[in-house]
Amino acid sequence: MRIGILGGTFNPVHNGHLYIAQEARKKLSLNKVVFVPAHIPPHKKIKGNATAINRVRMLKLALKRRKGFSFSLYEIRKKGVSYSVDTLKYFRKKYGKHTKLFFIIGSDWAGGLKGWKKAQELARLAVFVIAPRPGFKRKKVVKTLRIARKDISSSEIRKRVKNGKAVKNLIPKSVAKYIYRKKIYL
Repeated sequence: MRIGILGGTFNPVHNGHLYIAQEARKKLSLNKVVFVPAHIPPHKKIKGNATAINRVRMLKLALKRRKGFSFSLYEIRKKGVSYSVDTLKYFRKKYGKHTKLFFIIGSDWAGGLKGWKKAQELARLAVFVIAPRPGFKRKKVVKTLRIARKDISSSEIRKRVKNGKAVKNLIPKSVAKYIYRKKIYL
């Protein structure tokens, strides 16, 4: 099996995340892509008023009826700071040594890999795949996903919601409805 792991705060999940996952699945011949929402990321603060439950529900809505996508509550249930090395060890154990894991990250995070907990061990657990992000240079890592760059960010979506601006075409319709119904980011 070939499994893609896409981690993040997903605050909120947006069409850029879905695009990266879809392209990775297709171009890397992945059986599936597992979205892993972080409970507490080590390198950034979760902004806005979305709880972990809100972020999981938005992710669940976004992935509904999308073939080849699933999500894991591993980091949410684990509580505390979410380190990628622990997550990859969990998936290595869950899927076994015969499954090839692909850890998908944006090029905005690739530059800071040296500062990640047990960074050298990460490369032994999974193939790193870098998805391009506008404004960030590609780094020399194991594999670069050759796809069009999408200029969508969760921080921009939060700002647009707060300022009453449209988020159409940036996030799935079901996620937008949830955000407004629950008054998240307002």
